[in-house]
Order: sequence, then C-alpha cells, then structure tokens
Amino acid sequence: MRNHSRFLLALAGACVALSLASPSSAQTIVHQFAVPPTGGAQARGLDYDPISDTIWVVEEYGRIYRFTRQGVVLAMHGRPVVPYSPKGLAVDPLTGHVWIGGVSGDVVEMRPDGTLTGLSFNLRPQITSLGGLAFDPESRTLLASEASPPPRFAEFTLSGTWVRNLPIVGIGSWDPVGLAYDPLSRHLYLGEDSADRVLEVDRNGAFFGAFALRPLGISPTGLGIDTRTGSLMVSSFFYANCYQSRVTEISGVVSPPSGSVTSFGAACRDSSGTLPQLSLSDVPTSGSPLTIATTLGSTVSVPATFLLGLGQLNLALDFLGANGCILHTTSEWVLASVPNLSGRAGLTLVLPNDPAIAGRIGLAQSLWIGDVGANSAGIVTSNGLRFVFQ
Repeated sequence: MRNHSRFLLALAGACVALSLASPSSAQTIVHQFAVPPTGGAQARGLDYDPISDTIWVVEEYGRIYRFTRQGVVLAMHGRPVVPYSPKGLAVDPLTGHVWIGGVSGDVVEMRPDGTLTGLSFNLRPQITSLGGLAFDPESRTLLASEASPPPRFAEFTLSGTWVRNLPIVGIGSWDPVGLAYDPLSRHLYLGEDSADRVLEVDRNGAFFGAFALRPLGISPTGLGIDTRTGSLMVSSFFYANCYQSRVTEISGVVSPPSGSVTSFGAACRDSSGTLPQLSLSDVPTSGSPLTIATTLGSTVSVPATFLLGLGQLNLALDFLGANGCILHTTSEWVLASVPNLSGRAGLTLVLPNDPAIAGRIGLAQSLWIGDVGANSAGIVTSNGLRFVFQ
C-alpha cells in the first residue's frame, strides 16, 4: 500500500477531523473511533468478541487494546506478549482467548487479562508472510492468509498443526491485510489495502465478490464481524487522506440477520461480586454453529448450567435465600457442568439443519448452584435471552 514514513507518522497527530461525503457504494459507516486514543500508531490487526461485545486491536508497537464498540478503552496490554511486527489477531468466542500473529508467522495465545497461556507456534512453511488471522468456532481452528502471491490461506489446529492450504481463485490483485470469518455463511472476508477493499471468499477459496472501502476513505488493516447486526469492524491507518489509526463499524458488507437476540431481565451477583452476562455469538441459524457463553468472575469454581426454554418466567428466588436472583425461563432443555475458563463459561453447538425452525422463538439463561459466598443459597442466575431463529 502506502509507505508510512516517520514524517507522515509525525503528521498523524496534526490531522484534523474530516467530514465524509456520502459514499457512492452501499457500505455506510455506523460508528468510528481512534486507535489508540492518540491515533498515531498503526493498527495491525482486529477482531470482534461477540460474547463480551468488545473489539480487540493490536498496533504496530505491540500494544493490545480492548475497546467497547463505542471506543471506550477497557484494557491495554504491553509489548512483551506480542510477536515481532504483529499482523493478525483472532478471538475464540468460547474461551475469550486472543491469538496474535507476527508477520513472520509466530503466533501466541493470550488470556483476556493479558497473560500468556504458554502456547505458541510458527505457521511456516505454509504461511511465510502473515496477512491476517481468523477463528473458526465450528472446527476450532485458526485461518491465516498469506500476504505474498499466489492468493491463498491456510488452516491450523490450535496447537499449530497444519490442516490444509486453500488457494483463492478469480480475485485479480492480492495484497491482503486483515481476515475475518463468518461462521453462518462460512465465508471469509479479506482486507486488501492496495485497492482499499474487502474480498469475500468461501471456505473452499471460491471468490464471491469485492466491497469498496475507498468511498469511505478507509484502507483496511484488520477485520472482524458481528453477525448479529451484519456489521464489519475494520481497523485502518490511512483514513480520509490522513494517517490515523481508526476502527470503523460498517454496514452493507455482511448480510444482516433475519432473526434476533435480545437480552432481558436482571442477573444477581456471583461470589466475586460480578453480574454474570449471558450472550450468544450469533443469531441461532439452521445448520450453523452457535456459541452460548456467560462472562462471570474468574474465581467462581462451580460449573454453569444452561437452561433453554420456550416460556418466559419471572420467578424470584428470594424464598430460597438467593436474594435478587430471578429464574427467567422454563427449562425444556438443560445443558449442565460447563466449567469456568478465565471468567467465561460456555459451549459451542451446531444446530440441526432444519429450515423449518426459522422464525421460532426460544429463551435461555445460565445459573450456578453451590457458589458459596454469593448468597445463603449459593445460587446465581444470569440475565435472560430471547432469540428468534433464522
């Protein structure tokens, strides 16, 4: 793409905010913020965590930021955990762990608190110059794009074992930076910063189309997807003729869902004082993977139980000694003994391939029994979720 000289980096702080003209494409900006807050360092990788509804970004100096989607900094972790010259970042929605890759193919796994798990490996010889990383929750594998021609990406297990290489055909030019995976369509989105666009390919490497970001003044360096809204999260360094690192939420690239997920009702505090928050990674979709997980205090040792029901309740459990805890759903299906890993308890399912479930409504809630110290009953409940299948 462009040669980012130190002179231009120095100018980044002096760039004035530019208003965008209405783009000539179907892609539109939903929200945008600077990364890091000064906007001066080059963002090198991005992914979206649907369970916590947060955005992870790694920048050129190795700092790793966690943001709300409105741009509030929740955490910053420093250089020691990051491979040299970071070029990719991927989030596992089940555990919340973050995978960070360097340009030479070095990959490390990091917990949400910034500590390393100790797992690391190199993607060579399949990937010699990393373009981007993405996570497939169904196969629980990492996908990596190669930055040099010919166009291709490779798949690896979480221990670094190579699975397969996949060529990509019919796309023309190739200068990938950033990679995102849509588990519902099983398509990959690749940023290309020379042409300032996003390419869409399927799991077999077949080219589906390209989406121009130049009308929005954006040259991508990292990508993430929120399938529940149809939003593409894009990190960029060159923005609207100015060298600034930004994250932009864009509509009009990923298809919006026909179903929905809505949170309702209150949670009660666990023994660490945390209010457990239940989330779904995606809108439940026939034949597709779905991660259901709750964020909670990392010190809670008892496993979670997930209730899936058809009827909404509002049953206060104060009479059991669980003051402030409420049972929000009936329990036609129960998924028990889900352990707490780094403050997240969950599981990934592949839903039956039955188009007839589209439009049907379900409810979900998680609870803990035996969390000593939470209340006299040791019972903790999360918020409820109401979802409509697609």
